[in-house]
Amino acid sequence: MTEEDDVVVCGAGPTGLWIACELARAGRSVRIFDRKIRRSPHSRATILWPRILELAERLDLCEEIVATGHTFRDLTYYSEKRLAARIRLDSLPHTRYPYGVTIPQDRTEDILTQRFEELGGRVEDGYELLDIRQEPGRVHYTLKGPDGEAAEGAAKFLVGADGSRSTVRELCGIGFDGISMPTRLIITDAELDDQRTSQETAYFFTSHGNAAIAPLGDGYFRVAASAPPELKEDEVPDARHFGMVLRTRVPGAQKLRNMRFSAIFSADVRTARTFRSGQRVFLAGDAAHVVHPAGGQGLNSCVQDAVNLSWRLTAALRDNRLSVLDAYGAERKTTMEKVGANTARLARIGLFEKKRDILLRDAAMRLGTASGLFDRALAPKLAQFDVDYVPEHDGQLGRRVPCTYEARESDGFLRIDQHRYTVALHPGDSYSWSEWQQTVRQVREKWGESLAVVDLEGRPSHRLAKLLNGAPRGIVVRPDGHLHDLFDITDERIVEKLSLLAT
Repeated sequence: MTEEDDVVVCGAGPTGLWIACELARAGRSVRIFDRKIRRSPHSRATILWPRILELAERLDLCEEIVATGHTFRDLTYYSEKRLAARIRLDSLPHTRYPYGVTIPQDRTEDILTQRFEELGGRVEDGYELLDIRQEPGRVHYTLKGPDGEAAEGAAKFLVGADGSRSTVRELCGIGFDGISMPTRLIITDAELDDQRTSQETAYFFTSHGNAAIAPLGDGYFRVAASAPPELKEDEVPDARHFGMVLRTRVPGAQKLRNMRFSAIFSADVRTARTFRSGQRVFLAGDAAHVVHPAGGQGLNSCVQDAVNLSWRLTAALRDNRLSVLDAYGAERKTTMEKVGANTARLARIGLFEKKRDILLRDAAMRLGTASGLFDRALAPKLAQFDVDYVPEHDGQLGRRVPCTYEARESDGFLRIDQHRYTVALHPGDSYSWSEWQQTVRQVREKWGESLAVVDLEGRPSHRLAKLLNGAPRGIVVRPDGHLHDLFDITDERIVEKLSLLAT
């Protein structure tokens, strides 16, 4: 433990593992440890949305996640056992993944752990964080190992991805503001006699409680619901309680059997006051925020944290430049405050009891479905395509760019670099080929080692048409796939812009 790592990650859940994989793939030395010795199969998170599948390309894991999990293309909403709304993910534009994947969190963790080991890493279980001390250039930390002995370590950066009861957050004295939702939730994974494995994740609203059923692909389904009133405070839900939920809230004659587990919990909506402590300690995932499970945004938001922070840490370590880390907290905190508010709102909508509120909700849901508004507006929000880092003065910068990390030129997606800024150059609809080639060559000769330069020539994807508008333009895309800059190639400031990016 005397050697100094680039980054030490506290917590080996999906967030911490994703960060560790990203850094290891970038060639950085990373240590990851977890307090637990065994992972729990009783996870709450099951849904990975299309945006996360796009980001999984960064680790070459998308195909494995899709093959291991179960795909679904529709979300349906029932009110008093009658269909009220349908949202189609296959109508999502400009993505290679017009579907979601249901996969238990422990399987996601297994996939990430295996990938980390393939990259030369190892998860250290049974280590408890005792202390953190920052000094210029490094972070010192103290651990208690499985043998009960204390030991010291050091790293250039430390990331707390150690869950909602984060020790890192507590040691740094960072507040965790928010609310506890009044309704308790129960969950199980079980077989359902009258339910076929489908491509539909369904939500059921009634005046006396709600429920959700998602197929897991192996004959089992995730069943979640607001706790029935007869469930006592200290009682663990069993088949009898879930059977009552199915009978009273779900259409058909589903019968539950072979429960893998059952759990009850209270949902909080909270966000850390800051995602950074000092210069070199960061929070990510549930350590930084928790949201209501309605809409399945929690784990997906954690992955967005992991990617945003990882590429910044990689750049800071490569260029010895801390300023690239400054925007992480502001971007992700603002985003998560919005996500938290949206999930709490969705949870309340599903628990309406008054007849007037229910009638208005159901009318709005039917109208949203019939008009296509849900497919156009709500599907991208659930898919996490609406996550952007847009400055107040600009409506385009910071938005997601349809792109890929894989070499599939024929599908029309811009291929970007996962560690450096990508500069995509377009000559416009009318241009001189020889002059354009000279321009591209000059850019590559001057900045090609620091920036990934892509020549769009005269064949830009229609997915980029709105950004290019047929003009000679350059698009600068961040490693996480968000638009960093958009400029006119004839602008005299192009040299200044690219020089700033390269340095």
